[in-house]
Amino acid sequence: MRRRAERLRERRLAAPAFSPDDDPATLYEELQIHHIELQLQNEELLATQREVERSRDRYRRLYDEAPVGYLTLAPDTTILAANLTAAGLLGLEHGALVGTPLSRRMDPSSADLLHAHLQHVIRDGEPHTCELGVLRADGKQAWMRLESVPDSEDDDAHPGRPVCRTAFSDVSQRRELQAHLQRAEQIEIIGRLASGVAHEFNNLLMAMLGCASSALLELDEQTRAAQLLRDLKAEAIRGATLTRQLLALGRFGDDACAVVDVNAIVAQNARILRHTLPEDIGLSFQLSAKEGRVWAQQGQIEQVLANLVLNARDAVSEGGRVKVQTAELALDEAEAQSLGLTAGVYVTITVADTGLGMDEETKVRLFEPFFTTKAVGEGTGLGMSTVYRVVQQLGGQIEVESELGVGTTVRVLLPLTSRPLASPTEGSQAPGRGDETVLVVEDEGLVRQTVRNYLSRWGYGVLEAEDGEQALELIRARPDIDLVLTDMVLPRSSGTDLVAAAVGLRPQLRVLFMSAHPKVKLVRERRLSPEAPALQKPFTEDTLLAKVREVLGNGSGPTQSPPAGELVLLIEDDDLALDAMELLLDDEGYQVLAARDGAQALAIASEHGEAIDVVVTDLGLPNTSPRELLEGLQTLARPRAIVILSGRSCADPEVLELLALTTTRSTFLEKPIEIEQLVAAIQQLLASP
Repeated sequence: MRRRAERLRERRLAAPAFSPDDDPATLYEELQIHHIELQLQNEELLATQREVERSRDRYRRLYDEAPVGYLTLAPDTTILAANLTAAGLLGLEHGALVGTPLSRRMDPSSADLLHAHLQHVIRDGEPHTCELGVLRADGKQAWMRLESVPDSEDDDAHPGRPVCRTAFSDVSQRRELQAHLQRAEQIEIIGRLASGVAHEFNNLLMAMLGCASSALLELDEQTRAAQLLRDLKAEAIRGATLTRQLLALGRFGDDACAVVDVNAIVAQNARILRHTLPEDIGLSFQLSAKEGRVWAQQGQIEQVLANLVLNARDAVSEGGRVKVQTAELALDEAEAQSLGLTAGVYVTITVADTGLGMDEETKVRLFEPFFTTKAVGEGTGLGMSTVYRVVQQLGGQIEVESELGVGTTVRVLLPLTSRPLASPTEGSQAPGRGDETVLVVEDEGLVRQTVRNYLSRWGYGVLEAEDGEQALELIRARPDIDLVLTDMVLPRSSGTDLVAAAVGLRPQLRVLFMSAHPKVKLVRERRLSPEAPALQKPFTEDTLLAKVREVLGNGSGPTQSPPAGELVLLIEDDDLALDAMELLLDDEGYQVLAARDGAQALAIASEHGEAIDVVVTDLGLPNTSPRELLEGLQTLARPRAIVILSGRSCADPEVLELLALTTTRSTFLEKPIEIEQLVAAIQQLLASP
């Protein structure tokens, strides 16, 4: 513009000056030209101004609405400038943030870290990154990541003043996920460790229980020695409980999930729980849940309940109170989302105490494995971590409220299931006497002696072997052997190897396995078939006698029978998964009919009808809803068993609803699965009465 004006001026100077004799029309024309030029110049200026304003607005929007907060900090942490995102992250209005020190917003534990961060950037002139705890305007703590670079002010008021330009982002959720992952990894490691030592440790406990039980029979119950032996038995049982807790952390449950009644479980355990508390501590129960049905193992609910009550007991002093309550809670979308759950109805188990309460540090670490506030030797630190793992497995959540000097309330939420309770079965009778001959195969001498004493006291003839070779010699020499009771782990062989050889010699021989590991783990690892009878060590005399009588009484055979060519309808829309499962089921001896969608599956069911023994189906299939598919299959084929596959959790409301629709034996497997899991599930369903 300047150059254009200079050129115009030069032209005007070079032009001859006007004289009075000049033509007025010429002068008027020249003035009009100048006027037009000025208008053009003004329009260009206005256009430029508008573009500058648009650019400024775009920059301001980009700055204020950026996905991260931006701060300009003085060396004393004063906030010289901030965008709207930064204010929102701290829960403040923009005007309430600028001009205040950022240190005022820091969690006390992070104040020194903030000053050190600014020194790195401003004094040393280097970029620096850190994560700090801040307190939002609502009082809640959040974790923020600060990424800063050095700069200097260019305004007239403070030219050259050093400042810190900072990008500011909320990493609370990421840190929480990392903490969950770390906790899960810790628990997984503990579970693997427990699984590795369970065999030896449970053998020791088995020997302790057996020796104590046998010695008690020789003593007067009123003697001091008898009381000491009863104490020894109690400690051995406590050790077994600890081992089961460790195995539970490793995700090895004892039983399959079923529909259980939380109210009934609490009522059944009320007397035992009362005995765990001193007489000067009150324990009350309020069973308010109208429908307390959840999809779980009964042992899991008992474990959660016992650990919560014991934790409360240890926090309560003389004259305190512990209250156990069940209820139902309906969560809408917002409430459920805040707890990391899905909307629906939940059964709650609440344990409240009037004890010491917890500070924030203890609350944060409450579910860490091995964390305890008790003195050395007084606690394992596994109780609450076990509760956490069980509740997570069941698709639930835990809420904790605590105040120092007032007490603690722990509320467990578990999804309510619409499936009916299993029909009650007749309780097992008290163990009776027997006259059969049992071969006990166990390499640990004290365990072998314990089992022999248990059996011989009730009339059984007992033979003993330390390993598979001795056992086979006895089986060849003694045709009167009715039952082989063998450990799974033997010197130079395994219990299953022994059984295979024994069956070759005596096809009708009955077998009962013993193992330090839960049966479900052995089945999952394909070391044992689902229908094979097994006992987990350590077991009591009554448990052993009842199982022996069951095996001898119902003719449970020793063999892990292969499938008898059952017809399986396999429904899966993923070609690779379908081909893999079809091939492996075929290798296992099953006949397989494959379908890639619901319509094809229903057509096959219509053609083959009740010849189909098992249906294995994915949930996410094209053309047909899961509900329509299940109803159609059960109408057309009436299968003996149904296995539902899905990437969802077993506690998902839709999964529970579909399981409730099944009119035959059914189970659910969460993807991804191993083929061994599928085979074991099919075998278990087909073997069920």
